Amino acid sequence: MDGKLLILNILFGVLCLYGLQAEPLTGEKVEKISRSASFKQVVSISHIKKKTGRGDTQICSGILISPQHVLTTERCLLNEDLGGLVVYIGSASLRGSKPYYLCGRISYSQQNVEETVNRALNYEIHDIAVVQLCEVVDMSVRGPHLSKSTITDLEGKQAIMIGWGKTDDDNLKYYKTRATVTVLPKEVCQLITNWRSFDTDRLICTFADPHVLATPRDYGGPLFVSHSNSLAGLTTGIYEKSGVYSPGVNIHANLTFYKDFIHQFSIP
Repeated sequence: MDGKLLILNILFGVLCLYGLQAEPLTGEKVEKISRSASFKQVVSISHIKKKTGRGDTQICSGILISPQHVLTTERCLLNEDLGGLVVYIGSASLRGSKPYYLCGRISYSQQNVEETVNRALNYEIHDIAVVQLCEVVDMSVRGPHLSKSTITDLEGKQAIMIGWGKTDDDNLKYYKTRATVTVLPKEVCQLITNWRSFDTDRLICTFADPHVLATPRDYGGPLFVSHSNSLAGLTTGIYEKSGVYSPGVNIHANLTFYKDFIHQFSIP
């Protein structure tokens, strides 16, 4: 057995169940994004504090894809009343961002009901949704271009994960954070997704050493291709304690697969 197959078999044997328990975006190489930096289109989705009408608790991240639409994960919106949510847009800091309220939502699963056999399973497979803002965002905050790269094109390439989590010392929870990761070979993703009955065409897997792991408040955050700054993925979860890739790998929806759904709402 060659070294590559041995590594893949070890990975397959020690993967743990899909985890949601970790603390927000962690890792030694997680950086705070400065106020003057780009990525203004990366948003925070929060619960509204009843007394003040402002965001109270961050629940996930998202990416502005048009002046009135935000792409995020479907899991972020499950069992949520849109009237109880607010989206912060326009700054690297929550305190400097403007709140926008939500008027509608649609998921890929809702638009493709013919694919739905088991609703819970379908949401896990197609963890993609769009929310509509009640007002139009200032056009100085522009949505990203979708990457045209295939998963094979991205293998071994560096990418940038962005979210609204915190580092291990919990000092950055009010700021956007970023980290550089590497897109894993398709064979690794194939083993992971076969084990979970997922189709690799829908997924991108990333890893970093020293480690970088997304967590719930980062879910819905974008994965940008480093060399082109184009949008390739949407963070949807992690696999923890994955053997040679310990302490875990990040899982992202492959947005090339969902381009037709996204283009209904985004600027061409």
